Amino acid sequence: MNTRFVIAAAVAAGISAMALFAPRTSAQDLREKGLLTTLAVGQMVELRNDETLGLIVTTYEDAAFKAKMNARIIEIGPDYIAVEGQIINESQTEMRYPLHSIAAISHVHKRGNAKAGTKKKDG
Repeated sequence: MNTRFVIAAAVAAGISAMALFAPRTSAQDLREKGLLTTLAVGQMVELRNDETLGLIVTTYEDAAFKAKMNARIIEIGPDYIAVEGQIINESQTEMRYPLHSIAAISHVHKRGNAKAGTKKKDG
């Protein structure tokens, strides 16, 4: 009877140790490997609601599109973002959007001189 108790205690201690020292998964830490990793506190973004998709968050590199970015990210949680900006009736508004309501995060790069996918021909 004593041997069974010792074996059961050793197995329980082993399982507890494995759970304690196991690496975190992306589900446990959404901020490290999640949808919101491309965003930063203080970053200006454009928020728009697509009728079929939902909320789309867009950032632009090109200064020509700076006026489109109507909100500033003020907080990023593991499952939400908080933004402030002139969104409703030109008044200052603070909103929190849960992760499940965000359909996409889009980053628009500056347009370069060369077209994507083209190569110089040797000749």
